Amino acid sequence: MLVKLLMLFSIFFGGEEFGRVGYVKGEAQILRYGEGGFEYLTVNNIVGEGDELRTFSKSRLEIEFSDGSVLTLGERTDVIFDRVTEDLVVLYVYTGKVRIYARNRYFTIESDLGRTDLDQYTRVRIDVKDSKQYIKVISGRAYFADYKIREGEQLIARENGRITIRPYFDYDSFDYWARDFEERFVVVHRVEYIPVPVYYGVYELERYGRWRYVPPYGWVWVPKVHFGWRPYHDGHWVYRIGVGWVWVPYEPWGWIPYHYGRWAFVVSIGWIWVPGDSWAGAWVEWSYGPDWVAWVPLDPMGRPIYVVNVNHTVIHVWNCVDYSDFNRPVYRYKPPKDGKYRKPYKQVKQIKLDVIKKYKTKTPIRPSDIANKDEIRIKAQKQVQRPYRSAEKDKVIDAKKSGKTSKPTTSVKAQRFEHKFYKAEKKQDLKKRNYIKKDNSYDREKYYIDKRSADRRRVVYDKEFDRSVRYDNNIKRGQKLDRKKSKLYKEKENDGDDKKDNKKKKSEKKIYEY
Repeated sequence: MLVKLLMLFSIFFGGEEFGRVGYVKGEAQILRYGEGGFEYLTVNNIVGEGDELRTFSKSRLEIEFSDGSVLTLGERTDVIFDRVTEDLVVLYVYTGKVRIYARNRYFTIESDLGRTDLDQYTRVRIDVKDSKQYIKVISGRAYFADYKIREGEQLIARENGRITIRPYFDYDSFDYWARDFEERFVVVHRVEYIPVPVYYGVYELERYGRWRYVPPYGWVWVPKVHFGWRPYHDGHWVYRIGVGWVWVPYEPWGWIPYHYGRWAFVVSIGWIWVPGDSWAGAWVEWSYGPDWVAWVPLDPMGRPIYVVNVNHTVIHVWNCVDYSDFNRPVYRYKPPKDGKYRKPYKQVKQIKLDVIKKYKTKTPIRPSDIANKDEIRIKAQKQVQRPYRSAEKDKVIDAKKSGKTSKPTTSVKAQRFEHKFYKAEKKQDLKKRNYIKKDNSYDREKYYIDKRSADRRRVVYDKEFDRSVRYDNNIKRGQKLDRKKSKLYKEKENDGDDKKDNKKKKSEKKIYEY
């Protein structure tokens, strides 16, 4: 209990130090501290103390820190962040493989077999599998218990306490893949126009935009975007304890501009980002009504940007989405594609500014937690009408009369309330009710006999002879069923005769199958 209180205290008052998801390959999930279930990770997502990360088969994950340190996770890896500060990161590796590039901070990696400490400017790969731990020092120095591991050495720790140190020469695809991300931060220069000493996201700013001096804001950054783009539109929201709502942008350059500084609109240039010296989950103003949620960016003066004028056309800047999609985020039940979602929210038609200002508020309520799923299901069971039950129904009634506290059988509809094929199964259940015997048992044999006979043949009623004509589904080639007249004709190529002659021939070629 004391450990949880200390971790919660550090989250609220320990500083604004978080990791950023730089790249996602395949599917990766995160269990945030205080949340009730895992969420799928996307690009530019936030990672902090108390979070647990896990990857699956054929998936990899890259996380960056403010000083330029890089953490890469291989497939089938499970780690948890015990502590994240400006000078120290503590990880606990349950299983899998991780590679760490400690640039200007120290790293501590713990596992069931021991603790590993890394110095600054050290590259290490750690594998935990089969009750063994492999520690490879690529550059720098590492320490495991009382052992010192130098560059080019590998330490193998076993469950029985035996430790072996030997040189290593093998590299695999994971090492080469992680090295490409680490090389970007080996020699990186901080942009002088950004007032905070951060290095993650600087590489993307130089690639996807340009710096320009614009009075009265000074030096600003202009992104290379398409016409009609606006900030806080391509992305989704996540909730974090101690921080609140955090915007997760899908733009590759979106980490720094959305968390440091504000946005502004200049008619001759377009959207510009004005750097700031303080971090926030998002610099927006909220407004939500009965069935919608809306937000709008704030300018450097702290005022909301309601509309902008582009080519003498007024554009509505408010982003209005459906409340149900906002309350039940897509990242809780659907994996992203290429590290992002195409449409995370259902857009609502533009609402008038008077209505938005009427419902304006500071922050919306927190979304419903996954842990409350059982409560939602209980409410659904009360609302849904109970379908037919088998002979156990009589037993339940007898138990109630006798005074026994036995629970009734659960409703089939209630169990399938959240199933995506519920409607199809509902129709099938209604058909099966016709095959219930007098003793409330199900005549399965009769149901399948009728089903097979209905599939094999169809019945067509012939008014002329007052009898039914049966024929197979496998109609012979050249034959066609005229459903309007309920008769079977045989098609024949036109030999060039007159239309009247063709009609006479067709009437003579009527075929009936009894």
